[in-house]
Amino acid sequence: MKPIFSHTYTNYSYEFFLDANLPDKDLVTCVFCVLTDESSKIWLTKNHRGWELPGGHIEVWEDFESALKREMQEEIGVEADDFILKGYKKITNFEKTKNREGGFYPFPHSYILYFIGKSVSKKVVPFPYEHDETEASDIFSLEEAYKIIDNPNNIEILKAILEK
Repeated sequence: MKPIFSHTYTNYSYEFFLDANLPDKDLVTCVFCVLTDESSKIWLTKNHRGWELPGGHIEVWEDFESALKREMQEEIGVEADDFILKGYKKITNFEKTKNREGGFYPFPHSYILYFIGKSVSKKVVPFPYEHDETEASDIFSLEEAYKIIDNPNNIEILKAILEK
């Protein structure tokens, strides 16, 4: 299978694949979601990197769905369900890279999964330990999302998932 697009940086590269087949689950480190509400608007979260899709690292005790549900609650304060795998980033590290726990990410390859899901509750206050005064979350039309997402790679991913 050919990637939809790819990027190379100093310490790593990645390829993005639209594929509902799960890559090696032991090499998956993160999950992200294009989460919509009943009006088909999408949820975004804002952090030190700017506006982006909600998601994050998988804890050692979690399966993918549990991680997605937890991340949606932590980052945007909604309950979510009906997750469908749409694609993934295949990360190729050029050197061993430390993870946030002080260990290392899988080497040389790891994966970040991208899902579509539905919010099943109205927004509540996100978990306080996940947010500081610079962080936020909100819901946007697709056109608005394209304008405010800061990282062009995230726009590419969103377009690939929703428009192909």
